Amino acid sequence: NQASSTVTRLDTASGQAKAVITGFAQPRQGVRLSPDGAKLYVTNFLGDKVTIVDTQTDKIEGEITGFNKIRAISVTADGKTLFAANSGSNDIAVVDIAARRVTGTVPVGRDPYGAALTPDGRF
Repeated sequence: NQASSTVTRLDTASGQAKAVITGFAQPRQGVRLSPDGAKLYVTNFLGDKVTIVDTQTDKIEGEITGFNKIRAISVTADGKTLFAANSGSNDIAVVDIAARRVTGTVPVGRDPYGAALTPDGRF
């Protein structure tokens, strides 16, 4: 919900809105659910951060900073590491989710726009 700075949680069976989560800065570029469904990670392109939402309470519980025009994110199957495409620095940030910090970067091509992992998490 770009215009309202919100994220809406839907019931997948009915398609009905179950919650509207507020408190996000604009613009959001990517949203990713943790493998266990407990957390929702929402990118903030201009704010250079990822906002963490507790999916049980639908409340923002924190954020991870240290990005550069973040566009997309992906989370490993074990839920421990997040990868973020930084279009401002032409790299992929590697994030320790538990520590909530960027632990390294990997240079990639110009203006990365996506982040995806293989099912085994190797690539």
